[in-house]
Amino acid sequence: MSRRQAACFPRGVLAAWAAVVCAALACARGDIVQTVHHDYRVTTVADGFVHPWSIAFLPGGDMLVTERDGRLRIVRDGQLLPDPAPGVPEVLARGQGGLMEALPHPDFASNRLLYLSYSKPLAGEEGATTAVVRGTFENDRFTPTDEVFEAISRGAGQAPPPPSSIATTAASWPSTNTATSSSPWATATSRP
Repeated sequence: MSRRQAACFPRGVLAAWAAVVCAALACARGDIVQTVHHDYRVTTVADGFVHPWSIAFLPGGDMLVTERDGRLRIVRDGQLLPDPAPGVPEVLARGQGGLMEALPHPDFASNRLLYLSYSKPLAGEEGATTAVVRGTFENDRFTPTDEVFEAISRGAGQAPPPPSSIATTAASWPSTNTATSSSPWATATSRP
């Protein structure tokens, strides 16, 4: 960058840019990046993702990585498997929406249950709502069994506030409602 180009940037912006470049170069070499509160060593575990969103660690050492566009990717022994796991529900990947979280059940090693949160396209409408589906994850495949949560939404993110009676009911709903004990979101996913 020439002196003339540098003069066009406020001093703080230039310093921040230089810090980012230096940190990126340090990370590329595996050096330690020092910050005010913590020191970090950034190590690439796997690459080749497109809009990675969430990481879930499985008991056998595999990692599941969600990609915004609806792909559930598997990292095994430090290598990204070439094909995404089949069986993921259709997602609407737009803006902040897509395949969001993957969460193994606390007893995943014995029951193989996996929860996925995603932007579910609204039937016959434009837009989506947030949903959580439960299923099994075996042989590198997700098999949905049931939907445990679907947000009440108009798809544009501007649903009107609920009537006060509904809000009061939701706030006082006991956590022992109809959610099954196999759901880590027992209070959040209760359905009448």
